[in-house]
Amino acid sequence: MRSGDFFVLKDNPNIRLIARAHKMSKTRGNVINPDDVVLEYGADSLCLYEMFMGPLRDSKTWNTSGIEGVHRFLARSWRLIVSSTSPTGSYPDGTSIVDEKPSIEQLPSLHRCIDKVNEEIEGTRFNTGISAMMEIINAAYKADAAYLKESTVVLPVQINGKTRGTIQVEETCTEEEAFRLPSLDTKLSKFLDGKSIRKRIYVQGKILNIVIDAQKKVKVAQE
Repeated sequence: MRSGDFFVLKDNPNIRLIARAHKMSKTRGNVINPDDVVLEYGADSLCLYEMFMGPLRDSKTWNTSGIEGVHRFLARSWRLIVSSTSPTGSYPDGTSIVDEKPSIEQLPSLHRCIDKVNEEIEGTRFNTGISAMMEIINAAYKADAAYLKESTVVLPVQINGKTRGTIQVEETCTEEEAFRLPSLDTKLSKFLDGKSIRKRIYVQGKILNIVIDAQKKVKVAQE
């Protein structure tokens, strides 16, 4: 328990406790088995944490919460590139990365990270290089909401007031483009082929309604 500026034994307050860190050794019984760490967090997490603890020439204190943090960083990096798992636990084919140039706002952060990592690797200061990569991953997750919004919408298509199917269009799709797509859709085109369109109603991002002239049934007299 705490007594003033020190900690003392609860059963004997006259005995003051002194905190002291010791190097791992079998004699002291404070060894962390790397096989156990690899089994729980993976070899990549263990290797990255050993570099993240500080300069290789320095003595470091093992901190289990530290390796948990590194493990989360690797998981976030994976999800950023490959995306999250499906409900079945599998990952989608390919990656979610697109082959596009970084924006003007992204370039400074990206090149600062590249420069920092190169500099720290040359100086064997891997911990600060890893910190720079953690910062850019955090920045990547703080995306502009405008870029997270889907650019396409599923548009219901009604023919004479009855929904016959849907089309997928850009959110900013023009009226002419919206009316062109149903004729290219095998399910919808059968309702339109050879028909005379009397009226069309398009509400951007909401619905497409087509009114066609009803065909008159012709009775054929039998001889």
